[in-house]
Amino acid sequence: MGMNGRFVFPMIVIGALGGTLSVQPLQCKSSVMDFGEIREGEKISVAFSVRNITKQTVTVDRVVAACGCMTSVKEPFTIVPGADANIPIEFHSKGYGGLQIQKRIAVLVADEGKKVPPLVLTLTGRIVGIPPQERIGIAPPEKHMFNERDVWEV
Repeated sequence: MGMNGRFVFPMIVIGALGGTLSVQPLQCKSSVMDFGEIREGEKISVAFSVRNITKQTVTVDRVVAACGCMTSVKEPFTIVPGADANIPIEFHSKGYGGLQIQKRIAVLVADEGKKVPPLVLTLTGRIVGIPPQERIGIAPPEKHMFNERDVWEV
């Protein structure tokens, strides 16, 4: 457990066997983007700008979101030396009402035989709505409503 009684989950990257460890060839001016406040159910689209800081063309193999609430590019793409590229992210806020979110995105680079650490991007913001623990589920009339002690016919 980490400070304040919260669990700390380190990000572990497992590379292919063999090869040498390479440095991250992409640089992001700001790896954290705060979209502010949106209402639950809204979708937002943002783009992280990354730069190829090497003298070789870099292939972004894939962009992996931490959960299914985010989507990004699905096909590999290349960035020529010194050039910038946008990595679009779409976040779907359904089910996150009343929460402050912090979601991570890993940008994975293909480099022949080398282990390249991912470029980790973070999307943060607040979702206005009813927190999940305060929601009430409504069942159709033919269903039952349950609590911890009793069952009621509706």
